[in-house]
Amino acid sequence: GAKVLDIGSGTGFVVSIWDRLGKSVTGIDISKTAVENLSKIYPRHKFVEFDVGSGKVDLSDNSYDCISSASVLYHIVDDKALDTALANVHRLLKKDGIFIFSDNFLKNGESFVMEHQKCRSLEDYKKLLAKNNLEIISKIPNYVLLNHPINDSGLFYKRIWMRATGYSKRSKFFDSMIWRLLYPIELLLVNIKKETPAQEFMICKAVK
Repeated sequence: GAKVLDIGSGTGFVVSIWDRLGKSVTGIDISKTAVENLSKIYPRHKFVEFDVGSGKVDLSDNSYDCISSASVLYHIVDDKALDTALANVHRLLKKDGIFIFSDNFLKNGESFVMEHQKCRSLEDYKKLLAKNNLEIISKIPNYVLLNHPINDSGLFYKRIWMRATGYSKRSKFFDSMIWRLLYPIELLLVNIKKETPAQEFMICKAVK
């Protein structure tokens, strides 16, 4: 009976997981097309067109057991907008409700901006989450080999990533095989490693 809010639902990958788990889902997305498509695919769930960093979301306070946001928050380049988004998360979660989101959490302490994306440091996130009364429970790997190893200070993972993506661009056969071969290794590494040089999940709870 848990109620879940998914921020940045897009094509519905995360929504499909919550749906299979039997949860009641509300999805938010900035794209009108995404909202219309998801409403057709998942008619039993609710979808809202809204930019979660632009202001107060018109949803009831303290109404969700869990909020998810996969590979979305780093697209909120403006820091004030991200602060607004996290304030929305805290307001909408029930007491001790869970917030799960993925990002790069840069370990070197320096944030940087790319086109339509801001990679923030782990320290920056700790401050923003604390400001919005979201207590960090844990941080776990999302990817190890199958995502850019942005936090790798050495060359091992970067060499694997650069070679794999380079060969993929040049060879359709290689592209169709390499990721399938790496996937079982990826699953093993994600389950045994506590940290990763690539994208990770942060798991928080709402303190009220």
